[in-house]
Amino acid sequence: MVGDLGWTVVRQDDAAFELTAKKPGNLLGGGATVVFRVEGPAGLPSSQVHLTAESSGLLGGAEGAVKAFTVPFTRRVC
Repeated sequence: MVGDLGWTVVRQDDAAFELTAKKPGNLLGGGATVVFRVEGPAGLPSSQVHLTAESSGLLGGAEGAVKAFTVPFTRRVC
């Protein structure tokens, strides 16, 4: 699903529940990398999501990188 959104999975750690995805960019938009880590007790439908984002380029911003990934991802999952 990450590939369908235009991102590439760089690292997937099933044991740590961590996913790292990267999207290439250009000079203005820049590239972006997001790291999601999910924590929660086993057997309970409750979890915490931790997110780290990095971006590059003249107009690149971490907030934009997060939105570029999470908004389409949420549309598909929820």
